[in-house]
Amino acid sequence: MCGIIGVFGSKDAAHMAALGLFAEQHRGQESCGMAVSDGSVIRLRKKMGLVKEVFNDERLADMQGNIAIGHVRYPTKGSATEFNTQPHLVETLAGPTYALASNGDLVNYSQLRARLEAEKVYFKSDNDGELLVKYLAYRILRHGDEISEAIRNLMRDVKGAYSCVLCTRTELYMFRDPHSIRPMVWGIAPSGAVIVASESCALDTLDVGNRKEVPPAGIIRVSTGNGDSKAMPEILIIENDPNLYRQCKSEKHCIFEHIYFSRPDSCHFGEDVYRVRENIGAALAKQDQDLSPDIIVPVPD
Repeated sequence: MCGIIGVFGSKDAAHMAALGLFAEQHRGQESCGMAVSDGSVIRLRKKMGLVKEVFNDERLADMQGNIAIGHVRYPTKGSATEFNTQPHLVETLAGPTYALASNGDLVNYSQLRARLEAEKVYFKSDNDGELLVKYLAYRILRHGDEISEAIRNLMRDVKGAYSCVLCTRTELYMFRDPHSIRPMVWGIAPSGAVIVASESCALDTLDVGNRKEVPPAGIIRVSTGNGDSKAMPEILIIENDPNLYRQCKSEKHCIFEHIYFSRPDSCHFGEDVYRVRENIGAALAKQDQDLSPDIIVPVPD
């Protein structure tokens, strides 16, 4: 369980991403990070600690750009170190080229990492987010894939849950595993900026309306088309691969999102989290009709 955020098309992208991460702080309190692009270079800051500790106004002022991706971490793969904090960057001679933040867990991490290491791909963490971005860079730089093609190959090779935001110097990509195990929602803010997040509560904080879920095995690319950072974002929804989706047969949403992970004011998989929890409580109460409790209390947030 982690939280991700992506912002495209705002000069305040870093501030908006920080607000979104603060709304998702319950999804991970060990560490946080953010990568911001100004169209020429991607700047990265990530530290152990809470969002309010890592991203104060002074530090955000140094992260200028109109694209930002961010992450709050609850450790699942890899130890509690700054190396395992996301986002992860792939750097080239021309500067950092790709940054990625992910939410989920990979089933075949060890096998895929061994395969990439045999191809002389270097890893400096034990985190699955680094594996995802290194896989994409490997496909793009070694095999000449377009980014969307590299993501399609990732979906065929990587097994498990992953909702990801990927940024280049000029584009933002959002994509999701074929089973859509973890939630991922996106929409457009009143300013015209495109926002994507792990939870709808982050979009509420940023006043994003008309939100939609990223579809299973879906890829959405956001750019300005002509590369002008001041132009309005252009959104391209790349069609699902029907063969890939058929192989998965059905969506397999994580039930713990509604039971435990998510904030009660979020909405996932078409269901209001608070209402689902209330209905689960009613169903459990039917099994306990012979009890006469002194008091009933909810589990606090």
